[in-house]
Amino acid sequence: MSEQDVKKQLRDWVASKSKAGKPVNDDTPLMEQRVITSMQVMDLILFIEKLSGRPVDAGKLKKGVFRDVNTIYENFFHA
Repeated sequence: MSEQDVKKQLRDWVASKSKAGKPVNDDTPLMEQRVITSMQVMDLILFIEKLSGRPVDAGKLKKGVFRDVNTIYENFFHA
């Protein structure tokens, strides 16, 4: 799957979970703008695992890794 495909799927997932009703682009601060809540991060991790086909390394779960779609891609999909 290409980088753009992955980012589109991430944006679509975020938009489907967002109660903010704001458009989401690759650099929208997801937590700061309350696009998603901290409670939704577990669901996001599960979605990342499904999309990537591998488990998320717990060592990568640090502050800021879910900042925006670009950061999520860099931390969990970029080779």
